[in-house]
Amino acid sequence: MASTHAMIASPASFHGTLADFFHRYVVPNLPHPETVAYYHRLIIDYCRAEQPLYVIRKVADTERGTIYETRNGNRFKASDNSPAWWIHAMLLSDIRLPQDKFVQAIATMPTHIFEVKQHVKMTISDFGWHVAHIYSAKDGDTHYRAWDRENLSRRFIRNIHPCNCFYIAKTKWQLYGGDPRVIAYFASQYASRYGDVWTEFCSLIEGLSLANGEEFGSLPYIYGEPQPSQPTIKHLDLLMLSPQVTYTSSRLRFKASVIEPLRPSNSFRVVTPAGTFQMTKADFHRDFDNVTASSSYRDKGDYNYKDIPAKALKYLVSG
Repeated sequence: MASTHAMIASPASFHGTLADFFHRYVVPNLPHPETVAYYHRLIIDYCRAEQPLYVIRKVADTERGTIYETRNGNRFKASDNSPAWWIHAMLLSDIRLPQDKFVQAIATMPTHIFEVKQHVKMTISDFGWHVAHIYSAKDGDTHYRAWDRENLSRRFIRNIHPCNCFYIAKTKWQLYGGDPRVIAYFASQYASRYGDVWTEFCSLIEGLSLANGEEFGSLPYIYGEPQPSQPTIKHLDLLMLSPQVTYTSSRLRFKASVIEPLRPSNSFRVVTPAGTFQMTKADFHRDFDNVTASSSYRDKGDYNYKDIPAKALKYLVSG
């Protein structure tokens, strides 16, 4: 059994490369590969059980902690990102639950951030870390009553599997957490660290092949005030993604004909009088699921905001 080890905090500031940050600060917070392999088997066996209760990321018209049933009689409980915090704490402490206890744990695991401390004393969030997903836990499909068991299993695995969670500093997490180069780098490290478990995980969730991420280890990873010995680098100039498409609109407008042909990691830019906004297709489907679920976007292929919503501000790149 792997030894238990304590979490370390993310540094208050960092000016270096992504690879340096990963090996110095992220690796000490990663669960041991043997523990990940143990929970990998538990998760697979759970999904193959007769009537599992899937815990998946909430979509439109669902509430955290509420159980829903599909047309086929499969059940799921909606959650936020709290299961990812919980599973990390369990694995880092090397608490290896037997199968029956694991089933009970899934039924009672936190599905709201305010419930986490009822289950574990400290989470990685308490140490200044943001938990992001390599493969999105949501895909824009909100018609949950039509989801079959295979669909629910994919969503469940993406939501809680330790291979799908990566950890970055809370500072500037919006900038780095959605950068496909950062995601590809973490994926390459996980592929090396977890081996066959990573391969099977990707197969189970039908994860698309990511770019060779090893080359992105040289990317600057920068936030906070530099130490006297550290150079100052304008990270926005270096890290801002070049969008695949750019269009201009009098309002913040989302065009299905432009966005939907993109790959999830591809970004698009909307230039408006109120400012320029840039996000990936995956960002859009995750944070604007109300738009993708609307009849205006689905049927007419166009959705626009009269006023800029607060959730769009993190994607403001100029103006």
